[in-house]
Amino acid sequence: MKLLSRDGRNVELRFAEFGSSSIPIPFDRGGAGVPIAVTPDVAFGLPAVTACIRLISETVASMPLLVYRKNGENRERADDVTQYELFRVRPNRDQSPHDFISDVAASLEGFGNAYIRKIYSGKTVVELVPLPPASVSVNQDSKTGELSYSIASSTGVERDLTSREILHIRGFAPQGGPVGISPITAHRDALAAPAGMQRFLNAYMSRGAGPGVVLSMPQQVTREQARELAETWDSQHAGIDRAGSTAVIGGGATLETIPVSMVDAQFVESMRFSVEQVARIFNVPAALLDAGDRNGMDTQALTEQFVKFCLVSRMSRIERALAADPDLFATTGDLFPEFLADGLLRPSTRERFESYKTAIQTGILSQNEVRRLENYPPINGGDEIQITPVGGAPNPQPIPESPNNDG
Repeated sequence: MKLLSRDGRNVELRFAEFGSSSIPIPFDRGGAGVPIAVTPDVAFGLPAVTACIRLISETVASMPLLVYRKNGENRERADDVTQYELFRVRPNRDQSPHDFISDVAASLEGFGNAYIRKIYSGKTVVELVPLPPASVSVNQDSKTGELSYSIASSTGVERDLTSREILHIRGFAPQGGPVGISPITAHRDALAAPAGMQRFLNAYMSRGAGPGVVLSMPQQVTREQARELAETWDSQHAGIDRAGSTAVIGGGATLETIPVSMVDAQFVESMRFSVEQVARIFNVPAALLDAGDRNGMDTQALTEQFVKFCLVSRMSRIERALAADPDLFATTGDLFPEFLADGLLRPSTRERFESYKTAIQTGILSQNEVRRLENYPPINGGDEIQITPVGGAPNPQPIPESPNNDG
């Protein structure tokens, strides 16, 4: 589709399907300058975007992904199953559990989808290998709805795999469908401003980070002469390495500097706003990116906000996708995966001990249960639950049976 921009240039508009994970090509900026292609490479080059993705993915990876077994209404850790080995010891021959989960979470944040190759030994999954999301294309059979995956290799050869070979974790999809949409794709227009400001800053610094200059000549000069003068000046004075160098001009020319305008003076504030905008896109508290005001802020409350409103949905998405895979967890089985977020939400020592004291005195926890939470060994008699008010009578003791005395 061809249109004319404000200055009469031809502008080609191309449209990307909103429900797909494909990244749009460069879009026109209304004649304001060079088009900015907000691709993953460009977005990952923005410090705020990289900080958000790292903060989310590495925080999720820092929490243990455990396997539990249902036992009636209770549950217990199942550390004797192969799934526990995959998630907690060695997901594949090349990665630690932290790197594996971090890669999966980062793929969801950057591309809206995570693809995991399942390696079998017989009928048992023995390795889980995350794939680069940009190399995977999702295909859906129009009749059966079955999904298949085309994997592009570095040599350009594609290989088609089935849903049995690929565990697909779909990210946010506002219009449904089998494929999630990347935050970078959904907010490409909003990310164009930070990308443009980053480009402007790089160009500004490459010219010595100084104000613009005007060479005024006493006589009329032609366009060609003006171009040659400007190129000569820039070749000697433009750039960081030449900043502050001595200028010598002749022919009656005078040098005038262009003062920094009020718009330029607001550049730092605009950069700060861009960081806050990126934080909103990824639903991360801006204070965690050093963009917000932390004065008087409760660190524990900030952490709880981050976990509750940002990480819980991410962890739940990964947990449920793993649990729904019939080759990892039987649909009617008693095993299920779950992240342990206690370490991240762990309060200070004083707050924990106050809570433990209340829990023991009210009969909620025993001493040994508290000691287990703090990684201390059990003590004799520590399994007894307090059932009488503290400060009152001790727990009732069983009455010993008296010997039978018939004589």
